[in-house]
Amino acid sequence: MVKLRKLHKPLVSLRVSSTILHDNDLISAQVVHHFMIAFTRDTTISNTGLVEKIIPQLVTNDENLMLSALPSVEEITATVKSMDAYSAPGPDGIGGIFFHHFWEVISSDVINAVQSFFLPAYRLV
Repeated sequence: MVKLRKLHKPLVSLRVSSTILHDNDLISAQVVHHFMIAFTRDTTISNTGLVEKIIPQLVTNDENLMLSALPSVEEITATVKSMDAYSAPGPDGIGGIFFHHFWEVISSDVINAVQSFFLPAYRLV
């Protein structure tokens, strides 16, 4: 449909302020310039502090460091052992009893998986 309209109604002129452009190259350049300005980010925007005034800071810097720190082997092991063995299984169908029963076999894989979540650049050894 667009191709048909283009054949029957070509763009032959473009008004820019008080100037009328007739040259296809000038029209193309003006259209590109217009959309570049319209869709380019304004780098003159400055931080007014409005976000900090409106959205409260609920987590302190110390709490954030603690929450995002790499969990130790002991923390992960204690968390797995504190799971209710007879609770409903997760979406993967594996319940707590599996982790309790096979912990000696799967512990290194579970620990690596948990730690890799906290450090995406973490390399499994």
